[in-house]
Amino acid sequence: MKDSKIERARKLASELPFHKGEQRVWAVITNKRGKILSEAGNNYRKSSPVMKKFGQQAGYPEKEFWHAECRAIHNLPYGSVPYKISVARVNRDGDLLPSYPCPVCREVLRKINIEVVECKI
Repeated sequence: MKDSKIERARKLASELPFHKGEQRVWAVITNKRGKILSEAGNNYRKSSPVMKKFGQQAGYPEKEFWHAECRAIHNLPYGSVPYKISVARVNRDGDLLPSYPCPVCREVLRKINIEVVECKI
């Protein structure tokens, strides 16, 4: 898979430490030319007022820890124009699992106008 961002996301999600009950998810955001603008993984150790705000707006106030998609969006360079997000969630063995963004992340993706979401459904 040459230049596959979903494969990059799968590989990096596989490198996240495995903790029972926690998802290993990685998100890669690119521009229209495919250049990586930002990427990040889930973080169950650090809460975020940004996540809490969007969680409350989407009806999920308990979602206050960083999701990979929102963390990657938060890390975007100022003035960049994101086009596509590739999201991978993996199991203990590093195999792809369904990774469609949750309602909170979908709301954030809508607000910043990311046009393409690549994930396993």
